[in-house]
Amino acid sequence: MKQLTLRETQLAALETYKALRKICDQLDVRYTIAYGSLIGAIRHKGFIPWDDDLDLLLPRPDYDKLCRYLNAHAEQLRPYQLDTFQKTQHYPFYIARFTDTRYHLEFTDRKYTSGIFVDLYPLDGLGDEKGVAEWRARGKKLLRVLKHLTLSNYPGFLYGDGMLHKIGNLPNCIYSKVLGRKRFFSYLDRIAHEHTWEESGFVAVKAWDVDVPIVYERTWLEETVMMPFEDTEVPVPKEYDRILRMTYGDYMQLPPEKNRQPHHEYSAYLKVEG
Repeated sequence: MKQLTLRETQLAALETYKALRKICDQLDVRYTIAYGSLIGAIRHKGFIPWDDDLDLLLPRPDYDKLCRYLNAHAEQLRPYQLDTFQKTQHYPFYIARFTDTRYHLEFTDRKYTSGIFVDLYPLDGLGDEKGVAEWRARGKKLLRVLKHLTLSNYPGFLYGDGMLHKIGNLPNCIYSKVLGRKRFFSYLDRIAHEHTWEESGFVAVKAWDVDVPIVYERTWLEETVMMPFEDTEVPVPKEYDRILRMTYGDYMQLPPEKNRQPHHEYSAYLKVEG
């Protein structure tokens, strides 16, 4: 196998996105660029120079529609495939990944292996009242499930910033690993579907990591505009400035040089036949 440079990894991710975009266009699936990819589109007209993947936000109905199609047409879509917690061995995330299996990623801290990928984040409803929506996003039930999911995926039993924190977390680590991540994925899926996209004026990515989900007004994400990204264009929310400032603060300011590092800990390779 041939190891890829960061730039080669970015360009392979871009081609993976273009393949997915054709499918989304065919199915009339709505999505927007998100997170670091959105900063990249606005600030760099492409990838953040030290970033290594693409992130998409999809309204829950479109997310489910796309996943159903990709699963039903798995054989026809090769070398692309959908990685999900339901069917991919050792898959540690609730969100789905659209991957190109001509590549191989070796993660430093996970058993899961992947191809070059595009992350797919479902946006779920939180109801119509802002205060209630924010309370739901910060609810103990959701945050507790997210924490147990993180602990169940962690390779060891001592999780935390210092020894006292790690020892304090030990009972939770044991409990999380005994029940297993599939149990917490099931809990998380139930919470994610409590309110529909259509009935909600406020939405969030409920099912990602242990951070408190950020609550957005649904209208901020419904209208998109096309912006340059590398050699193509991508849809970004028309209210991208509000979204990015809520998430990152002054997103146009570059971080300190020491923080300009890829956030995924893996090595990427091109599979060489023969």
